Amino acid sequence: MKAMVIHKHGEIEDLTYETAWPNPIPGEGEVLLQVKACTLNYHDLFTLRGMPGIKVPMPIIMGLDTAGVIAEIGPDVEGWSVGDRVVIDPIDRVAGKLQGEMMDGGLAELMKVTAQQLIKLPDAVSFAQAAGVPYKRAKPF
Repeated sequence: MKAMVIHKHGEIEDLTYETAWPNPIPGEGEVLLQVKACTLNYHDLFTLRGMPGIKVPMPIIMGLDTAGVIAEIGPDVEGWSVGDRVVIDPIDRVAGKLQGEMMDGGLAELMKVTAQQLIKLPDAVSFAQAAGVPYKRAKPF
């Protein structure tokens, strides 16, 4: 798959465009998302440049705020179907990790997320709108 990957901290020109990055494989409780929209925001730049006290696992795909379509469902995922339109909560609140910082984010064709991070996206909301709007997990669309 194609992905924007950080191999080392630096500036925007240090992002690497990879054309043959391995596809993620959803595990238990996870889904594979076909990314339709992803932001490149201030937090992504903090991740790229490095943040005191936070050790980012390298290499990593940036991209915090992401929306897309479920492409594949892993074991033990209920209530979701391939083709569902979703926006993700970028925080895996069970593992306490952030997409694009401690686990691969959405600046790729595909990304793996846990099912509890999924929020149904109404047809009236575009993928770009969903990825670009801050929200609180407690108040989905």
